[in-house]
Amino acid sequence: MFTLNNYGRIHNANGAFLIGLLVVLNLFASSVYGLDTEDFSFTPVSPCIETHYSADGTSLLYIYFCDDVFAMPFDYDDVEVLIVAGGGGGGFGQSAGGGGGGEVYYQASMMLNPGSSYQVAVGNGGNGALVSSEAGGNGGNSSFNSIVAKGGGGGGTSSNNASIAKGRAGGNGGGGAAAPDLSYSGGSGNGNAPSHSHAGGNGHQSGASNNRAGGGGAGAGGAGNSGGNGHNPGAGGPGRQVDMFSDFPSVSIGNLFAAGGGATGRQNNGNKKEAEGGSGIGGDGNAYGSGGSGKENTGSGGGAGVSKGGKGADGVVVIKLGAKILPVVWAEVNAELSVDQSGVLLNWSLLQEVDISHYIIERSVNGVQDFKVIGNVGIQLDGDLQYEFLDNKLPDTGGRVYYRVREVSISGKYSYSKTVSVQLPFRREKELWKVFPNPSNGHEVSIAYSGELKKAHPIQLTAYNSLFRSQEITADSIEELNNKLRSLLEGQLSGLVILEIHWEGKTAYLKLVL
Repeated sequence: MFTLNNYGRIHNANGAFLIGLLVVLNLFASSVYGLDTEDFSFTPVSPCIETHYSADGTSLLYIYFCDDVFAMPFDYDDVEVLIVAGGGGGGFGQSAGGGGGGEVYYQASMMLNPGSSYQVAVGNGGNGALVSSEAGGNGGNSSFNSIVAKGGGGGGTSSNNASIAKGRAGGNGGGGAAAPDLSYSGGSGNGNAPSHSHAGGNGHQSGASNNRAGGGGAGAGGAGNSGGNGHNPGAGGPGRQVDMFSDFPSVSIGNLFAAGGGATGRQNNGNKKEAEGGSGIGGDGNAYGSGGSGKENTGSGGGAGVSKGGKGADGVVVIKLGAKILPVVWAEVNAELSVDQSGVLLNWSLLQEVDISHYIIERSVNGVQDFKVIGNVGIQLDGDLQYEFLDNKLPDTGGRVYYRVREVSISGKYSYSKTVSVQLPFRREKELWKVFPNPSNGHEVSIAYSGELKKAHPIQLTAYNSLFRSQEITADSIEELNNKLRSLLEGQLSGLVILEIHWEGKTAYLKLVL
């Protein structure tokens, strides 16, 4: 008899027989009854994956137990990810170290493209050491969306060979071993998240009495315990708690991951001791037999053993999806050149606006490959869903410009409106500058520039008429230029004055009547 759970994972060894039987029935139906086999088809399910829905139907959980591919659905947008690497195997011997837990990577929010596929890799647990000439094996790496969690380090084996007796480095380090007159350090934690990568416990040897003990493997929640005085072996480091399953009561793997394995110890008179694995999920040390294995699919380290080291637990990759909630429903987005052609008025309206922080306006010139932010607009406090923005810093060269609006939610997520465009007229350089009022008494005169100035380039201005030429004034802004111009024009004779302006390697002339 077979069972197939509600989550798409075959739960017993008869699953392969089931698939073969269905294939035979499919062929039988085609040959005997003349049925179209496309009407009698089935889709084999992957034994790698469990899929769970929350009770309210708004969340979907994928649990990967081996390598596969994840396809991002279109109707979800909130992605939460847990990546746990395989745990390290335990060391061999009477004073051996426990295996380290795999690295745990957790990200509460991740952006994925709907319709795109992403490779999932799940690291296997490292093998426990079988003989005195090898250390426990490191766990395999797990990965998703180019993010890699490193496998746990293997535990050291009781030996006078340092390369075997030291705990191995890994996402969390394996425990070091001890031998007669020798103590060895635990392996370092070299994961990509330093705050969750810890070193294995050190082995300990007690002087002439030759009492000795191995160190516990490190866990994602803390370092492994070192061997203590006498023959007290180190316990495995604690695991890390990541609770993604509160809405999914059918999930059985728990919310603790990557604890370290326990070590073994011996006294000179032959008494033996063993230490527990961390958090109840790391493999226990065994001073009389095989070390315990890490709890299945938690990425925990295996315990040390005198007949063989315990196996590290395989890792797991968990992807939790939240249903897509559209914070904005766009109605219209339009852009048009202003009447005086000095700016582009962008306006947009919405059918829905939920938990929005603000809107960002982006522009790209002569193509849609180079959008840049040119401004932002806050939300309407009165609930009005009509917005506008005036772009009055247009490029001097004319051409077609493209606009889009980015809505930004309070949580930091965002989406874009459709893209709209406007054809700008070419403007000669002298049309970029205006002086007003004109005629003027000189005390109230102002100069305006309708293009976009580069701050790195100062503006130079000289005023002259048929009898007089002023000294050149320099300014870094239009406001500074106007203040200096008004001082310059004080006491000038009435009549026509020419204003010569130099900026960014260009020159313009303005006529001013005083």
